[in-house]
Amino acid sequence: MRIVRFDEGRVGLLEGDSVCDVTGAFPGYGETWPEIHFIRAIDQWKEILPRLESVRAHGARKALADCCLLPPVLNPSKIVAAPVNYIAHKEEMLADFTMENAGFFLSPPLPS
Repeated sequence: MRIVRFDEGRVGLLEGDSVCDVTGAFPGYGETWPEIHFIRAIDQWKEILPRLESVRAHGARKALADCCLLPPVLNPSKIVAAPVNYIAHKEEMLADFTMENAGFFLSPPLPS
């Protein structure tokens, strides 16, 4: 089960090439800002999982190609990044260092 955010902040289960909208199964969705329904979901996972399964069995589905996937982390406080984080970038930069010897860096999130 892969949980995604899509379209206007909806919550869905990504399965193959479709997304099942399970927004209604998340406690507190749309009630507060900043959005904390994912944090509540983690805290209440045992109670939420049966609701997700029920909605999953009968919920509306939308083709993944018709969805606009959103960043999975709501309101991040920091971003941890690596100077060379994938092979193509390493080749592009003509770099001979790796994450192991170059380390990581923190970046503040950009305002939306």
